[in-house]
Amino acid sequence: VIGINGAILPGSQGGNIGIGFAIPVNMAKEILNDLKASRGVRRGWLGVVIKKMEPELAEAFGIKPGTKGAFVDDVDPNGPASKAGIQPGDVIIRFGGKDITGFEMLPRVVASHKPDETVKVVVQRNSKKKTFVIKLGNLSFGQKKAQKKNRMESSNTLGLIVQNITPELEKEYQLSANKGVVVTRIDPRGIAARFGIARGDVIEAVSRNPVLNVEEFSQELSKVEKGQAILLRVRKGERSTFIIIPPAREKG
Repeated sequence: VIGINGAILPGSQGGNIGIGFAIPVNMAKEILNDLKASRGVRRGWLGVVIKKMEPELAEAFGIKPGTKGAFVDDVDPNGPASKAGIQPGDVIIRFGGKDITGFEMLPRVVASHKPDETVKVVVQRNSKKKTFVIKLGNLSFGQKKAQKKNRMESSNTLGLIVQNITPELEKEYQLSANKGVVVTRIDPRGIAARFGIARGDVIEAVSRNPVLNVEEFSQELSKVEKGQAILLRVRKGERSTFIIIPPAREKG
């Protein structure tokens, strides 16, 4: 046995045209013991959202050009990575003794480890390397968390990500109020950043309409017509202020 068929591409008239996709048998062997013991597969979970290490990201975060690894775009506040101290903007360059040469490599390497296994993770943060010892979680638990309603909402228009306020985020950002949505990620080149919005800010209202969760935030943004400015009520620490985001200029 050299592989196990996972999919076969049929022809337009049906039947097999000789093109198939298979799981290498060496990969299948790795899960045989799990299948025999529990009829399921247990994989490690780190609790990060990653993306390709682009030159623009390296420049924005003060990372040495040419650094290879997986750029940490976001961190689950209750995941193993967050508890160990890994932050958005870090670049994971080594995991469990293996060099991470690209972001697509990291999920496979993490999944090859078992839940509750302790591994060393090396990250590049600005110009320094940091090593963390992390006890992995269970991937199935992480997937269930990702399906919960308390999710994150991306706004490509503004260049930010907001999240429902939880006790953990209140503590992390030292929030003085729990009404609104908290900015957990900001594009440093986005329009929101240019007008002074930062991570940890709480958006309390859009177009003078209060927003209590990410669903309401998204709904209010969708009501703003093209060519109109966006009026936001933003709390920074103990003080709230109005911020007006002008309409995007038409490209011509």
